[in-house]
Amino acid sequence: MTNNNLVNKNTASLNALSDSFILLFEADRRRIYAYIYAFVMDPNIADEIFQETSVLLWRDFEKFELNTNFSKW
Repeated sequence: MTNNNLVNKNTASLNALSDSFILLFEADRRRIYAYIYAFVMDPNIADEIFQETSVLLWRDFEKFELNTNFSKW
């Protein structure tokens, strides 16, 4: 397999992973934000925590088992 084929395969895998994450995350984003806001009761702080949480979820998404409950993960 050539380097270009490996890059294309890795890019396709990353795109599929990204698409899966976006679908699951968008379905729960309001619930996640509301959960955070309930603790801090400040929209600016909630926005910062939500952003950090989003990055952490994306960074660890490869550990998520597809066809399991994203909300509980």
